[in-house]
This record gives sequence, structure tokens and C-alpha cells, in this order.
Amino acid sequence: MSEEAVLRALTELRHDLLEDVGQLIDSRHRETMAHFDAVYKRFDHLDTEYEALKAGLKRLEVRLEAVENRLSALEARVTAVEQKLDRLALQSEVDELKSEVAGINARIAQLEAQITRA
Repeated sequence: MSEEAVLRALTELRHDLLEDVGQLIDSRHRETMAHFDAVYKRFDHLDTEYEALKAGLKRLEVRLEAVENRLSALEARVTAVEQKLDRLALQSEVDELKSEVAGINARIAQLEAQITRA
């Protein structure tokens, strides 16, 4: 084999190797880009979910604040009702005591009448 034939064979081999390496690099590059695309797609999905969760949490906070306000109003109303019930209970006790005093006074008047007649 001549020197030129060897040189041509080496050049051809070099060309084939470079082509194979280029194809391998292109294949790996496409694979890597596909992985990046999948990662970016996942990040996009996670970002969308995050924004949805954030909006949902904000709505819950607003509703919770409304519930807390309503609860505070109810607590105030219950306190007012309890105070009224306490006043009514006291008034009822006062009325009972007045009735008892009136009964005692009537009994005293009867006893005094009996004593004066006797």
C-alpha cells in the first residue's frame, strides 16, 4: 500500500470518526435539550400550581377574616344577651322577695289585728 493510500485511508477514517463523534454529540445535545424541556415544563407546571395555591390561600384568609368578624359580633351579642338574662334573673328574685315581704307584712297586719282584738 502506498503512502497516499494510507493517507487517504487515515483521512477517510478521521472523517468517519469525526462524523460519528458529531452525530454522538448531536444525539447527546438533543437528549440534554429534551431533559431541559421536561424540567422547564415541570417548573412551569409547579409555578402554575404555586400561583393557584397562593390565590386559594388568599381567598381562605379573606373568608377566615370574615368568619372572625362574624364570630366577634356573635360574641358581643351573646354577652349582651347574658347581661340581659342576669338582669332578668335579678329582677325576678327582687319580685319574689317583694312578694314574700308583702306576704310577711300581711301576716304581721293579721297578727297585729288579732293582738289588738284580744
